[in-house]
Amino acid sequence: MVNDISRFLPPSSKNTKTKATTIKSEDINAAISMTDDGSTCIFCDYNFTEPPEFILLDMYSATIHIVGGDFGIPGVHLQYPLEYDKIEVWKDKKTTYFSHVGENKAENMYELEIVFANGDIQ
Repeated sequence: MVNDISRFLPPSSKNTKTKATTIKSEDINAAISMTDDGSTCIFCDYNFTEPPEFILLDMYSATIHIVGGDFGIPGVHLQYPLEYDKIEVWKDKKTTYFSHVGENKAENMYELEIVFANGDIQ
């Protein structure tokens, strides 16, 4: 069970506006979008040879790690401002799609498990 004590707060509890964002981390640009089937997809421009094994979300520090495959262990840390609605989707579905974007289209799409943690992630 996911601990509700986290930095992810519902939109009504913050006084900020959200906007589309990309991140730059270890030569990776990524974006997380909602999909037509009500899931999410992490799109990145990194052309991986081995796909990641899972996505780790540290609820305490509000950090996302892409773990396994080309990214190894402990994975690559993403500084991504994940919106509350996407966190709720992740809690509900416990999976997300992950895809490389190349030549203006999504390639090599995988469905990955989301693993939740509550701190102590390096």
